[in-house]
Amino acid sequence: MSPKSVLVTGANGHLGFRVLVSALKAGHMVRATVRRSEAAEKVLDAKSIEPYRSQLEVVIIEDILKEGAFDGAIQGIEAVLHIASPVSRPSDNYLDDFINPAVQGTLGLLNSAVKSSSVKKIVITSSIAVLDIEKSGTISAHELGPILPLDKLSSPFTGYIASKRIALQKTIQFIEEKKPRFSVIHVLPSVIIGRNELVTRASDFSSGTNRYVINIAKGLDAPAPLLGASVYVNDCADIHLLALDDKINGNQNFIASAGAVVWNNVSEIIRHDFGEKVKEHGLKLEGNLDTKALDLDPSDTDRAFGVKWTAFNAQVKSVVEHYLEIVTGRD
Repeated sequence: MSPKSVLVTGANGHLGFRVLVSALKAGHMVRATVRRSEAAEKVLDAKSIEPYRSQLEVVIIEDILKEGAFDGAIQGIEAVLHIASPVSRPSDNYLDDFINPAVQGTLGLLNSAVKSSSVKKIVITSSIAVLDIEKSGTISAHELGPILPLDKLSSPFTGYIASKRIALQKTIQFIEEKKPRFSVIHVLPSVIIGRNELVTRASDFSSGTNRYVINIAKGLDAPAPLLGASVYVNDCADIHLLALDDKINGNQNFIASAGAVVWNNVSEIIRHDFGEKVKEHGLKLEGNLDTKALDLDPSDTDRAFGVKWTAFNAQVKSVVEHYLEIVTGRD
């Protein structure tokens, strides 16, 4: 794949930063968006970015919901990797915390892309939450779940699911109505796990999807089950980059998942790889996180990209290694 001019949104997030690094390593000229100046500084100062600074421009878009927010950033760009969207977290305002940013942020980006003659492909990070996760049996990348009315949303996770499903639906409608010059691909990650270079404090592990691993390790019990599938952050980033290839037709969904997991196996994985000495660092290995079992079919992804999925135990190990480096001052 020849180098392109690429826009990466949400470049300071867990997945967004990994996508950014992968894009730079692949030789692309990258314009990355963040929402705050301190986030821009953190990205630019990261060790993985240092060899590629000449390929990177970081721009600040404080409010992605503002009309025309992406107009300037998208000029001259051939391909977009749209990662910026809320992740599931505690909330009592699902509309403002999940739905509006996911839906309006995506539509705003698409409207900006229509104004630019250079954009040929957009890859959007969605989620397996858009799938019919209540379905029994195997679930393919195009078996979408229903959209619940807003007054039926009963938890932060249902708010997060609604945000992803509505954003996907609105994108499909946009393509049908506008018939843009560019094509769109949705990547549907399961729970993203893996070292996050931008995390530098132990307290940072209390947010983001790596928190599921560390909370179990700390002995904390989760209030609700979690979808039983995960993907290594680097593998997920690779799929985003591979989807830019001209040989990959647009307007497809691709599941990004290494397979089924049982979250309460995390403690045993940590014991096997690190031993009981981790308890000296506050990892009690007694937390509970129930699993909502899923049978996902990523065969379309396997055929298109030939991904060799990183196993769950290696995903967990990368997070715990990073955590221990920070708490013991070895980072």
